[in-house]
Amino acid sequence: MRLHLFLLSLIFFVSTQLKSQELPVSQFFNRPIQLNPALTGEFQEDFRLYALNRTQWSSIESEFSSFNIGGEINLRSRKHKHYNVGVGVFINTENQSDIFSQSQYGVTLAYHHKLDRRSRHILGVGFLGGLVRQEIDESKLKFSNQYQYYTYQSDIGHQENLEKFTENNSEFGIGVNY
Repeated sequence: MRLHLFLLSLIFFVSTQLKSQELPVSQFFNRPIQLNPALTGEFQEDFRLYALNRTQWSSIESEFSSFNIGGEINLRSRKHKHYNVGVGVFINTENQSDIFSQSQYGVTLAYHHKLDRRSRHILGVGFLGGLVRQEIDESKLKFSNQYQYYTYQSDIGHQENLEKFTENNSEFGIGVNY
């Protein structure tokens, strides 16, 4: 029991020092594997699939859109009923006014251990790994020197020293669920 308390305390204090940034989406409860990777495979069925599509501000020129798709599998063992493993995958894309775009690809893995015979207490640990690609299209940006008499003039150069911004990053996460 002391070991369990020590591990939980260690996880709490380590996680309070970490910082992260996530895609700004609503309906996060419909994609639990990204809310907490330890929730992967934590359901009664054999598999779960989801697809979310959201478009905002379509009545104006610069709309925001996001698309999310993913799935997970619950790998229960018939021989060992006191634990199960969950595996999941997801893809997210986000487009903000055709200026900023972000794509995210990930895989999650979780282990769930039943602490009592009635399955009232279950401890889960999950891991997330993935890739994130971010891109800014500078040709769609508008600067103050391109406005003449309150009218935008696209033929006037923006005179800014900008490089094409494309960034690829890896993404890692860990989660605990009780």
